[in-house]
Amino acid sequence: PVWDQPAELGGGIVATPVALNGKLYVGAFDRSFYQIDIGTGLATKQFEADRWFWASPATDGKLIYAPNLDGKLYAYDPQYPNNGGVIWTYDQEGDLEQLLAPPAIVEGKIVLASDSGIVTLLDPDGTRLRSLGNANDKVRAKLTVQGNTVYVRSLDEIVTAYEVSGDNFDEDWEFKIEGF
Repeated sequence: PVWDQPAELGGGIVATPVALNGKLYVGAFDRSFYQIDIGTGLATKQFEADRWFWASPATDGKLIYAPNLDGKLYAYDPQYPNNGGVIWTYDQEGDLEQLLAPPAIVEGKIVLASDSGIVTLLDPDGTRLRSLGNANDKVRAKLTVQGNTVYVRSLDEIVTAYEVSGDNFDEDWEFKIEGF
């Protein structure tokens, strides 16, 4: 072990932490988002949300994007932790369905899928560029990225490929998984 004791957080975690600049970032069931020093294991609370952090955060190498069960995506800048570090919050245009799937970064944009089945493309400043999807087709699995394509699997066992091109975002194809 690198640390002489485990990092101490105020709640349990189910998400995989994301690493950036010698720190780990992860949300917990105490509604807090933490920074953990990779060398020492020292954990410090960065900000608090309304509900639990379930899904893993994502990073574009500068910001951390943390989804929450309150239906909001928090954009956290680790360069400014003393003022809370949250530089914007995206509330799914008021939908506020739980975010159980980690966001994906594609061509500098953020792709977000909610438990309502809506998949959204965001600019790095939190502006919604486009939303697509099937209402009530819950998305809880990790999004997979290859090139400029994002693959989304729903609880209804449908895999959908979305293509990102600049500020445009379109469904490319859909496949129903049957018999597996």
